[in-house]
This record gives sequence, C-alpha cells and structure tokens, in this order.
Amino acid sequence: MEVRVQGTDMDPSQYDPRDWTQVLRAQANLRETRNATHGTNADPSVRETPSQSRETPQTATTPGLQSSSTQLRVLHTTAQKIKQLPPLPPDGFKVVFRSQGGLDLTTLQPCYLLTALMQAAALTDPSTLTLRIHPVNNTCTVSAVNEKDALKLVQLQHITYDKHEYAMTAYIAPTDGSVRGVITNAYWKESPQKLLADLISRNPPETILDARRMGLTRSIIITFGQATVPRKIVYGGGLHLCTPYTPRVETCSNCRTIGHRTDVCIQPRTHRCPDVANYTRRRQIQRVLQSASSAKAHICRGPGSVSTGTYLK
Repeated sequence: MEVRVQGTDMDPSQYDPRDWTQVLRAQANLRETRNATHGTNADPSVRETPSQSRETPQTATTPGLQSSSTQLRVLHTTAQKIKQLPPLPPDGFKVVFRSQGGLDLTTLQPCYLLTALMQAAALTDPSTLTLRIHPVNNTCTVSAVNEKDALKLVQLQHITYDKHEYAMTAYIAPTDGSVRGVITNAYWKESPQKLLADLISRNPPETILDARRMGLTRSIIITFGQATVPRKIVYGGGLHLCTPYTPRVETCSNCRTIGHRTDVCIQPRTHRCPDVANYTRRRQIQRVLQSASSAKAHICRGPGSVSTGTYLK
C-alpha cells in the first residue's frame, strides 16, 4: 500500500502483500457492478486516480523548499511532464512499482522492464499487461487484465535487470473513477484487514475499496468507488468527519529536489535531516549560540554562555 511521505503517503514495506487480495476483490466487484449498470463498454474514468492523473498536484507549503525562481521552474517542468502521461487501459488492475535499490526506471525501455517484472512474477503472457514508466518520480505502473496476474505482481520484492538484483515495492492503485477521503484521530494499531473490514461493515451505503493508515499518523485514508467523498464515516464505533484527500508535491529529503520521494531516490544516501526547515533553523540557532558564547555577556560584561544562562548574576 503507500503512506509515509509528509504524513500523506503509504509505505508498501509495512504491509503483507497478501493483504491486497481483499482490495483486488473489491475493485473486481465494482467493475462488475458498473458493467451491469452501464454496459461492458462503459468508460469508468470519470475521475482519474493519482497514479494516472494528469492534473497538476496542488502546490503546498513544503518545509525547506522556498519559492525561488529556480524551484518554481522545476515545479513547472515536473507538472508539464505529468500532464503528458498517456492513459492506461481503464478496465485493468493497476500495480504501481517503486524502485528501492537505486534503479533509475526513467532510463529503461518499457519492454525490457516489463520482461524483468514478468520473469520475477512467473508470468508468460505479455498481451494481458501494459506498462507505463513515470517520467519524474521513478515509479512505473503495470495494468493487468487478470486479477490473478495483478496479485502475483504486487507480491514482488525484487527483480533482476541486466544481471543485477534490485529491491522493489508495489501496491494496488485506486481504480478509475474513485475518490479518496481522510478521517483523523482514528487509527489504533489494527491490522489492514481489520481496518478495511470495520469500515465496510459500518458504512453500508458507501462503496469502500481500500483503507490504510497515513504514515505514522492516526489518520486513515479511504478510497471510495463513487463520485463524491461522504461527509461522515463511522469507524470503530466513532463518527468521523471525512474530508477529500489533496495530493501534495513530492519532495526528496535526500537530494533536496522536487518530483520524487526519498525512498525511490537513486542518489547515495546522505543521512541528512528529513525535516529541512527544522534542520536549517537548528543550524542558525547553533551559529547564534556559538557566537554568543564567545562574546562577553551583555548584562554583566563578563564571559558567559547565552545557551546555559551563565551570564546571569
């Protein structure tokens, strides 16, 4: 699943790949319902999912990323590349792969990458799969016609490419036409299966496809197979206000650039502070304290340290 960057994303490594069986079944049931209602040729992509969306993500205030002309140009270029993404088949199960082993997916040819994924998942029919590489955030998405193929793909943890093994994480992307909402102060260490089952049983009017914890917060992000986000959701017996989920601009605390997250960064790990704003602020405070400790105290005119208060008599 996803969750971990800026408290809004998910970390696939926190989940057992078998947990995706329930999510895939919910998506399959939704497709059957749509086909029965609108016909088999209906186009469900009323609203594109975040993995396919060509809309520009909402610009949010990101710590450490100041609105300089250079960073604004980078953000504009990133948005333009995202807009050019070709749409995947609307009736497939979407599996998103994130490179964890330093493999730069943007430099690979799709046919070779798809072959590596198929070999790792023991799949033999390429005609049922379609792969698209994201031009910016070092991820790729595979659209699978069959639910069983999608389940095999999402369980992959490593692939072999050019005789080298690379770590990968994967998750099932929301189906086309779905929306996502967030409830806060709700998570209490339950398993993903129990979390989803409780939401489905307590909210029968809503079409809930998936739900998961957001990073290390107590918030839960819920995927609905409907056109709008409901105003209220019952979870664990409590009534919660549900607000629409707004995607944030992806930033990397390792290379300090916009467009991808830290876990997929291909640059060597620098072990920098992930909170750029606090890191910069601490450095500024440290310089002030060092300067103050080497000077005479302003009040008593004697040697002292502002940080320890020894100048006070």
